Amino acid sequence: MKKHIAFIFVLLFCANVFCYSQTAENSEERVVFVIVEGPRPEFPGGINALREYMAKNAGISIHIPNPQQRNRRRQRQQQIERTQYPYIISFIIERDGSTSNVRIFGMSYIDVDAEKRIVHALQEMPKWTPAEQRGSPVPFGYTIRFRLLP
Repeated sequence: MKKHIAFIFVLLFCANVFCYSQTAENSEERVVFVIVEGPRPEFPGGINALREYMAKNAGISIHIPNPQQRNRRRQRQQQIERTQYPYIISFIIERDGSTSNVRIFGMSYIDVDAEKRIVHALQEMPKWTPAEQRGSPVPFGYTIRFRLLP
């Protein structure tokens, strides 16, 4: 019985190594950072300029949480954010500051026209100052909570 179990582990290990070597050779691996040692990406003009841009061009109100809040206060705040800002935009800020891979998630249905407007606004937005890791620009995954404006 122990021999069978050992054989199965060896077989699974070999299969895993074979699959990994196949994917590593055939595809280019891409690392997208969500935490960096250097400065985080910044929209030209800062957070308030980003809020104004999104309200004007996408018709949404965005919320960017304060990372300096303490844990208990932050947990209570997150519960409020989920109800007041029920949708999430996720996108990547590339090395050159452009945006890509825009995705919208939500607790309820969002109108197709509103979704197209939001995606278009994100793709056409001014270039960000990219995030830096060890002194060089890196792709950075960015997430924003939002709600639709009336």
